[in-house]
Amino acid sequence: MFLNDRMKPKELIFLETLSRRCELTSLEARKLSILKRGYEGEREYDRIFEEAGHDNLLIYRDLWLKIEGSTLQIDSLIIAGNKLIVNEIKNYSGLYSYKDSGWFINGTQISEEPLAQAARTGNKLLKLRALLQLNFEREYKVVFVNPNFNLNIVPEDEKNIVQRSMLRHYMKELNKMHIDARAHNISLKLKDYFIDDPMPLPEVDAARVKGGSYCSRCGSFEMNVRNYIAVCRECGYKESLEKIFVRGIIDYSVLFFSERMTTQRIKLFLGDILHIRSVRRLLNKYCVKVEQGKSTYYIIKNQEIDTLLLNNNYISRYGSNIPR
Repeated sequence: MFLNDRMKPKELIFLETLSRRCELTSLEARKLSILKRGYEGEREYDRIFEEAGHDNLLIYRDLWLKIEGSTLQIDSLIIAGNKLIVNEIKNYSGLYSYKDSGWFINGTQISEEPLAQAARTGNKLLKLRALLQLNFEREYKVVFVNPNFNLNIVPEDEKNIVQRSMLRHYMKELNKMHIDARAHNISLKLKDYFIDDPMPLPEVDAARVKGGSYCSRCGSFEMNVRNYIAVCRECGYKESLEKIFVRGIIDYSVLFFSERMTTQRIKLFLGDILHIRSVRRLLNKYCVKVEQGKSTYYIIKNQEIDTLLLNNNYISRYGSNIPR
């Protein structure tokens, strides 16, 4: 069973948000493409695991741990019996080859070494045996989820690799294992080493960022604001001002994470879409209000828009006229 949700990486959220409000540099665009492809691969892995079944397993996804000063990230950590299994998920496509401990695509060696990466992660877990005072086994596999991935590799080097054609079979074989008291004990003790995603985000130059509100369907900033809705001039999509406002404060909290969110800053960021009284009312609805002396600022309750709307009783006055 999955023990946690797989969350979109915060760097991916940051770059996606930034891309909607400015032109990315070539480096940012490349990083966004890599992160997006990686996350899509992880979601595909989860989908196949759901179909194959995982009731007899304990599975942590997108896990960050700190072990004796070393930080490690694990795409998927599977616990069954007294065994920990690391799955390093890759969404490569194309014709690859592996020889002499190197990875090549079209004859050109790449900088990534997935097997070495998975092995390092697996070896770091061995430190936990002494720390947890538990005697568990550990395995590691590099899992390739893309059906358009082809690998030329000699059989003796393939023992720690799972290609897409064998992925469902691999997962079904895993599910033949079982959860016992040892697995639950390992799972519980591991939590002492969990940490939040520690990857630092860059400070964004506010001058790069386009303020205002945009259409969630086509991304255009050309919006006709009416009493309770805005209509996109480019594609005609209608959306409530409240939902547009919520998307705006999410964008602000993602891009300017080190700044305090205040009424005036949000009003300046989003422009004249709402009266200051409405801005204040909606900040109180979707954020936690913090009063510090004479100053007041807000902390958004959640940066995932559907969750934020659902948990705060969002109801559109226009029903099906404004799809969510």
